[in-house]
Parts: sequence; C-alpha cells; structure tokens
Amino acid sequence: MSLSSIVAMPFIAAVILLFIPDRNRLGVRVVALLGAGYSLLGSCLVALRYDLAAGGFQMAETHALVPSFGIAFRFAVDGWGVSLLLLTGLVIVAGVLASWTLDDRSKNFFITLLVLVTGVFGVFVSQDLFVFFLFYEIAVLPMYLLIGIWGSSHAVTEAGPFKYVWRLFDIGGREYAAMKLTLMLLVGSAFIIAVMLAMYLATGAGSFDMRVLGSFDYDRSLQMWCFPLLWLGFGSARGRLPVPHLVPGWARLCAHRGIDAARGRADETRRLRGSCASDSSCCPRVPSRGRRSSAVSRWSTSSTARWRP
Repeated sequence: MSLSSIVAMPFIAAVILLFIPDRNRLGVRVVALLGAGYSLLGSCLVALRYDLAAGGFQMAETHALVPSFGIAFRFAVDGWGVSLLLLTGLVIVAGVLASWTLDDRSKNFFITLLVLVTGVFGVFVSQDLFVFFLFYEIAVLPMYLLIGIWGSSHAVTEAGPFKYVWRLFDIGGREYAAMKLTLMLLVGSAFIIAVMLAMYLATGAGSFDMRVLGSFDYDRSLQMWCFPLLWLGFGSARGRLPVPHLVPGWARLCAHRGIDAARGRADETRRLRGSCASDSSCCPRVPSRGRRSSAVSRWSTSSTARWRP
C-alpha cells in the first residue's frame, strides 16, 4: 500500500457514501469502516516497512499537480510521520466504531468525518508546503459541521456587563463554538499563506518542496516577521495564545458532553432508587445501584465544578 492510497481511501469512501441511500444505515457504516480500516491497515504496513536503522524520509512519492509553480503531491514519512499515521488510523477506526449507533443524519456525519481524516493523513505525509497547507485547510469545513451539527452545548450564566452580548451570540452553544473555531483557523491560515509566499519568493527556486525551502539561508529580517506569523497561524487553534478565552471552545464542549452524560446516568439511577423504595420486589438491587450512583454523582459534581468556565 502506498502513502497516496492511505490518504485517498477515506475520501474515496466518502464519495461512495454519497451514492448510498440514507435508509441503508448498515451499508453507510460498513463503507465508512472499510475506508477507515484500509488506512489503518496501510499505516501498519508502513510502520513494518520503515527502516529504523536508515531513518530519515522513506517511501517517497511524487505526483505533479501544478508543475509551472513547482507544486506537486510529494509524500514521504519519517519516524514521526509513521507514529502519527498509526495514531490517526487508530483514532478514525475508533471514531467510526464509537459512532456506530448514531441515528441523527449518520450518513452526513460519516462523510464529514472521512473528509476530515483525509486532511489529517495528508498533513502527516506531505513534503510540499503548498499541498501541506491544502490538507491543513481541508479540516476547517468538516470541523465546523461536526461541531455545529453534532456537538453539544453548555449554558453560560449571563452575568456582568457583557451578558446581553453572550445572549446575542449564544456563547456556550455549539454553533458559537463552531463559528469561533472556524474564524480563528481562517485568520491563522491567512498568516500561514503569507509566510509561505514570502519563503517561496525569497528562495527563487520556483518550488514549494520543503527540502528546498528548508535548505535556503533566509535573510534575518524576513525571519523576524515570518516566525511570529507562523506561531500565531499554527498556534491559534492549539492553545498557544496567552488569553484563555481566545482558545476555541470545542474542547470544553466535549468535556461538558461527557459530564452531561454522567449527570444523566446519575439522575436515572436516583429515579430507579426512588421507584425501588416503593416496590419491595426490587429492593435487593438497591445497594449496588446506590454505590454506583453516589460515585457517579460525586464525579459529576466535582467535574462540573472543575470544568466550569
């Protein structure tokens, strides 16, 4: 299996899903799992084929994209790339299996998820800076849809001088978190593409090959303004900013989703305990449920306090 097939297979599976009827939910799930499983299997084979003694970039591929500008699909992996390929393959297969029982527009969900992971695979094997940027940007729209449609919400107390602004923009809602993340990624992308073009023009080699760009001796003045822009561009969505509120809220929404699920299980357990109190036939099951309920309740309460923004 080649690196290009590992990158392309999730996208091919997403295209196939477009032609499968929505009512055929099993077929949708199977195709999504096959696409993710192929990439995982390919990642495992790449790890087995990688020569640890030789090291460096291996299994290189080059497919011309825009030759006049020196843009091409240049794929290769080093030690870090192999590890990240394996990690991505495991995560996407686990994600498909964890979403196996999803009923809310499951076909659209799996299409979006597979397109997203196509970009992730591409980022880890691209050796062309322009293609790397393309794969990096592929994740923006799928992330917006995944968070905005299938994400969860957490109500934020409306207080202080900006409470009306919070209400207006639905701060704490999944739509707000999705839009916030997307805007930050787009702003960061503008910084990245500016540095890319500056490096491309500075070298004069007419190529976006990372080896060519990395071997050039850049002027110090260029480095002084390029590095801060790259730091902001890649760090805008990775928790690198000094202001916590500017970090996208999708991580907090994921945490609150788990907390809400635990709280719901605790409430259901308390309801069952109340019903058992009036029905002596189920009293023998009360102690075990009670112990689990109190543990979940304590975890939910402490976690809510810890994650409260």
